[in-house]
This record gives sequence, C-alpha cells and structure tokens, in this order.
Amino acid sequence: MSRRRVQVALRKGVREKPIGYDWGMSLPAGPSKSSVAPSSKPRAFDIIEIVLRESYGIKDCVSPNDRIDEFLTSSLGEFDPDEFSIALVDEFGIPLNQDDWDFLTGWKLCKKPEEWEWRFAPLFTFGRLADLIALRAEIGQ
Repeated sequence: MSRRRVQVALRKGVREKPIGYDWGMSLPAGPSKSSVAPSSKPRAFDIIEIVLRESYGIKDCVSPNDRIDEFLTSSLGEFDPDEFSIALVDEFGIPLNQDDWDFLTGWKLCKKPEEWEWRFAPLFTFGRLADLIALRAEIGQ
C-alpha cells in the first residue's frame, strides 16, 4: 500500500465497529494476558511489541522513535488503525478510539498530506503510542 493510501486510511477513521463493541472509555471485563497493568511507558511499549508479534506476526524490533505508518507499511504493506485498535483491545483491553488516532496523527490540523508529512509525521511514533497506552491503562485502574 502506498504512503498516500496509508494516509487516507488514517484520515478515514473507524469504518466498521465489531458487533457489541463499546468504543467508549470503559475497559472490557475479564482476564487480561498482561498480569501487570501497562501504566508505564516501557510496559506499554512491551504491549505494542506483543501485539505486533501475536496479531501481525512481525518479528522485527521497533524503537520508540520509529514512525508507526512507515514501520507497518514496510512490514505489512499497509496499516489499518482500526485493526490495530481492535488488536490492542483483544490482547489487553486497552481501547483507542478515533479521537486518540486523531491526536496521534495530527490529521485534523492539516489541509494536505504534504503539510502532515512535514508537521506531524515525525511525531507519529511508537513512543507516543506507548505514552497514550500507558495513560489509558492508568485511567482504567
């Protein structure tokens, strides 16, 4: 998938919601695969790597400074934020909604893909995603 198509996919947001899925802030009940709440950035980063490995089969190491779109596009050929969000919920009960992706990407603040590329693309990293996951886990405790 081209970078342009990835950018369009990121901008489109949630296309389909699984039946019965609550996109609100409440965490699903039930056991988690994680025995330690990911309320720290290093633990949240571990969760990202587990999701990449178990849900996508990606064995490559990621660093906090890696851009999400570039890494996943090079590893998978495409990136679907909805699918990634569902994997985070399925694996660890950590919800990310469209507002979260808008915050991470900065799309709503740009008029053109070129503007996003120079203003916000460098900030669309796994490190920022780990920060957000840690915050979500902290709120949910």
